[in-house]
Amino acid sequence: MRSRRNGTLESSKSIYSSISRSTDLSCSESDLVHFIQDNFKKRECVFFTKDAKSIDDICKCGYLKSQHIEGTQINNQEKWNYKKHTKEHPTDAFGDIEFEHLGKTGRYIRLSCDTDTETIYDLMTQHWHLKTPNLIISVTGGAKNFALKPCMRKIVSRLIYIAQSKGAWIFTGGTHYGLMKYIGEVVRDNTISRSAEENVVAIGIAAWGMISNRESLIRNCDAEVLKAVCLLESI
Repeated sequence: MRSRRNGTLESSKSIYSSISRSTDLSCSESDLVHFIQDNFKKRECVFFTKDAKSIDDICKCGYLKSQHIEGTQINNQEKWNYKKHTKEHPTDAFGDIEFEHLGKTGRYIRLSCDTDTETIYDLMTQHWHLKTPNLIISVTGGAKNFALKPCMRKIVSRLIYIAQSKGAWIFTGGTHYGLMKYIGEVVRDNTISRSAEENVVAIGIAAWGMISNRESLIRNCDAEVLKAVCLLESI
């Protein structure tokens, strides 16, 4: 949970919110809200444990002392442990993300790292209506910026082609750095050139603290329909 203060969502530069304050939610939207509120939690650090290696007042959880919630206690005795020193609260960050330059809409949710996987799968397939994957591709590592060699670009492009043809889900760390950045760019290009039925399903899993302007993703109240506009970084 460390080093979470800077970064962006995959293939994004910054995130802003555009909130519709209509209280007339559709039945499916209302069901989704109730399902998420009943089944998904977020974790907040409630014991500030100063990182001895940090110059600033940074906790072992990766956040500054000032970024902790009200009522946070000071821990100088025990080694920081997320199960003991964080507390679960109902999640308040979920909704739609509009990829402005693509005319496409995705979904997002903030959840606890130990959320039940079957519940997550139900959310993605039953409520977000993603097709059941025939193949799972996980891309890990490579978070540092580097120049991708042409041969590696071909491999990445081939990977996306396989994902599209096999009905796969691609999981990445969800940030705009290194290998994950290139994966995001290829997925974006694929999305532009294909119809909605052929689009690749790319799922970025990033720490909450890695997301720029994350406050704009928080719902103000149950009756608001939250939409976040994701401004893609131009190449």
